Amino acid sequence: MGKNFDLPSSENKIQKFEWGYIKWLHEPKDLQVERMSAALVTFYPRKKQVKHLHAGEEQIMYVVSGKGYHRLNGDEHLISKGMVFHCPPYSIHEVVNTEDEPLEILLFYSPSKARNLSKSLTPSLERNSLCLEKLVNKDVLFETQERYASDLGICLGVYDSNHKPITSISNQPGFCRIMEQKGNKNCHSNTFSLDNLTKEKFFVFECCCNLKAVAVPVFINGFLAGYIKSGPFMINSPEKNVFEKIQSVTKTKKALDEFRKLRPVPKSRIYAVVEALNEMSISISEIVKKEFSDKIQIEYKDSVLEYPLDKEKGIIQKIKAGDREGAVEFAKQFLNELFANGYSLSQIKDAVVELLAVILRVIPGDVVSLSEIDSLRKKYRKEIWNSSDIENLAKRFYSYILDIAELCNDKLFFEERNAVIEAIECIKRNYKQKLSLEMVAQSVYLSPNYFSYLFKEQTGYNFIDYLTNVRLTEAKRLLKYTKKPIKKISEEVGYNDPSYFGMVFKRVVGMTPGQYRCKSAEEKHKKNIQCDI
Repeated sequence: MGKNFDLPSSENKIQKFEWGYIKWLHEPKDLQVERMSAALVTFYPRKKQVKHLHAGEEQIMYVVSGKGYHRLNGDEHLISKGMVFHCPPYSIHEVVNTEDEPLEILLFYSPSKARNLSKSLTPSLERNSLCLEKLVNKDVLFETQERYASDLGICLGVYDSNHKPITSISNQPGFCRIMEQKGNKNCHSNTFSLDNLTKEKFFVFECCCNLKAVAVPVFINGFLAGYIKSGPFMINSPEKNVFEKIQSVTKTKKALDEFRKLRPVPKSRIYAVVEALNEMSISISEIVKKEFSDKIQIEYKDSVLEYPLDKEKGIIQKIKAGDREGAVEFAKQFLNELFANGYSLSQIKDAVVELLAVILRVIPGDVVSLSEIDSLRKKYRKEIWNSSDIENLAKRFYSYILDIAELCNDKLFFEERNAVIEAIECIKRNYKQKLSLEMVAQSVYLSPNYFSYLFKEQTGYNFIDYLTNVRLTEAKRLLKYTKKPIKKISEEVGYNDPSYFGMVFKRVVGMTPGQYRCKSAEEKHKKNIQCDI
């Protein structure tokens, strides 16, 4: 570990938050040997955590004392003394103390192990050619970065070995943007030496205002080609002098407002981020390997012919968006440039077939079935190779682009819409039973995170609010028109714990189930009197 990595030191044993504090009992000093960390978490009376994503870490929780509830991926569970529960990686959760006494939970964290990918690379990659920016397509690199940034919910950027940013930063907090605009040098990545990354698996350093950042190296053929940087991370609640420093540097209230949006995170979060960034580093190495072997320069008469890479990018972007006409327009420009740059018919066929393979790699498998794309690619590859002239080749090429773009458009529109419709039907059929976001997402073959986003976008409600609304709508009907006991009604609408049902009902409706039943009976009585008159 780097010398600046002071997270396990004795003065940082307790982290303080608005909702409580964490006392660290054990932390790993070397992730290659130790993985688990343990902590005792105390939640103040009637307080709750800010809902957050546990991306690359899992935890087991044991309730030492107190009572409250745990919300995991939209599913709520009562928790009390002696209970043990699990929070898996890549899940959204929060803990709420519902009592007037502290809620104490013993936590065991463990970062998710990064996948074991092959690190072998093309032997012809030489040390003097290790410029990451030249070795990998920026768009492909940015897509990889965006995927990790989105899944982990963190700020990410990729830099070369000269501290030069290769990609624009994903999820950059407003505070960091303001500090950079004000010329604060500590916000830049050159506040540490690359020697730290060459020697260590990762390096944690202080960027500014007591915030931490982490850097993970990207090695190609054993040589440092660049690094991935993530941050800022707030390890402890800020002291008063930090706010004064920000005010003196920025001279603006907006910077303070943006800084206050940052929330302290458990130190185990850093370990989980390191694991994920190591995986991302390996992925980048694999991308370099693929691109170096796939992108073969086409030589013609001892000179390198220009390849219209920008037109290739345009085709892919339009295909992903389902824009048929736009994709074909870029395809026409692609062929015209190849022809204008001196490519022979055979060389144009090589370039087009290579483009078909690129499209197969970059279209997300969760949007369109890769088997469908590959089937089309094989069909059109044969037809393109058999083309006798440029007109015939162009016709086949444009037909392929049209088919892929239409496939993406149809899948994106109908699968997303149908997935939400099926999910709503699933909720209405099964709301009386135990039901979670993960279960419904699985029933429509989507990941929980993507399903959660899609459901909110198309219905305007998050999953748990929608499920709660369905359950309470039926509960109100039963309270109003039947004489069933409240305990029975609670069970019939999916709540096994009547007290928890009552708490949810009051929070949403504004009164207890019993009060609602009385009010409904009074309104019904008044209506009957008016009818008699």
